[in-house]
Amino acid sequence: MCIRNVTNVKEAIKALSAYITDERKLRIQSVVSKRIKSIAVLVEDVKDSGNLNAITRSMDAFGFQDIHQITYPGTFLNKPSMRTDGGSRQWVTLHDWYDTEKCVTHLKSQGYAIGCTHLTARRTIQEVDFKRKLVLAFGNEARGVTDDLTRLSDFTFSIPMVGFVSSLNVSVCAAIALYHASMSLHGEGMASLTDEEMDSLTLQFYLTSIGEEKARTILSNT
Repeated sequence: MCIRNVTNVKEAIKALSAYITDERKLRIQSVVSKRIKSIAVLVEDVKDSGNLNAITRSMDAFGFQDIHQITYPGTFLNKPSMRTDGGSRQWVTLHDWYDTEKCVTHLKSQGYAIGCTHLTARRTIQEVDFKRKLVLAFGNEARGVTDDLTRLSDFTFSIPMVGFVSSLNVSVCAAIALYHASMSLHGEGMASLTDEEMDSLTLQFYLTSIGEEKARTILSNT
């Protein structure tokens, strides 16, 4: 069931709330109150579904909602595994794209700046300003972000390392970057969602908790 098809979000939440335990409702309320949409994630041509799963798990753990996935012809992802995503994919919002420029143009039209991970970037993750609308972009496991995405981005940043290795797994990079963003924003007590966004996300989590087929039946009878 698509939330866009629900004409009255508050009435839908009220109708579904009778089918959710008080404990679950409190958990959803707590999660929604800490969710951040001002920071989003972009992954470009990530081949390993395990990496994508691990990234969504970190997103949910640190309170981020939106991930934009750019895939190209020939990209193949294995079936998602609960071992790496922990069921987190159902709690984040995945946006599929098949063209880098269209994706970046859309995100910039929404007021987001684009920051890409890059091995040669002089700016480190500690120097990134998370208090603006920002997309953290991560690239392919072997090549990193493409030249096109680097060109279209507003800046690049790196993860400081002091050992012999010069790079990290993409999911590890994402987890480190998201941790820094989360500590920066939650540490300031910054609210990210409007009342309308909180209602929409609450409904999304209610639908996920109940199951869309059952929820559709409940709402059709109200």
